[in-house]
Amino acid sequence: MVAKRRRRPAAHTNNISKRIAFNERIAALHREISRLRRVRASVSRDEFKEVVRSLNQIERNTEGIQQHANELRTQFARIAQMQTEIDAITRALKKAKLLE
Repeated sequence: MVAKRRRRPAAHTNNISKRIAFNERIAALHREISRLRRVRASVSRDEFKEVVRSLNQIERNTEGIQQHANELRTQFARIAQMQTEIDAITRALKKAKLLE
């Protein structure tokens, strides 16, 4: 027996309504883009330079804070090591009964 070829189903009205809704959504997006272009605020060159300067200053401040945090971490590690050595000396003096 020869297999029957299946016919493609006819386009449903549902697909047409989906296309219409899709086209309406695209049109709405185009309207929104046009509206945003019209209301976009213009920025002067000096304002732009000031913003860039401010961002650069923030970056320098951030780098300075990171550097100080690293220095503090190092200092606290040194203080902790000194405290350990002081505790060891104190225990040794107490064991020798030179310190009560």
